Amino acid sequence: MKILNIGEFKLGDEVEIIANDERFDDAIPPIGTIGTICDFQNEDWIGVEFDFEFKDGHDCDGVCEKGYGFYYTKNCIKHLNKILSVKQWVNQ
Repeated sequence: MKILNIGEFKLGDEVEIIANDERFDDAIPPIGTIGTICDFQNEDWIGVEFDFEFKDGHDCDGVCEKGYGFYYTKNCIKHLNKILSVKQWVNQ
């Protein structure tokens, strides 16, 4: 069964990279880069597709163009311009 969301993240959401695994620093998009969620692998990995090809990019198991995708944990990304409710804003 295909996973359609992990917590607050859903397929098609625009996200910003806020942290990277230092092992890949020079080979993946830097912090601050914007991408689109294209896939979920189990409950831990979120596939993000970018508008450009990069060194360690892949196709996120065939759901995006080869060289344009990478998997991140939810702690490495945040929603782009996500509108929060007052309760969410106070508790963040």
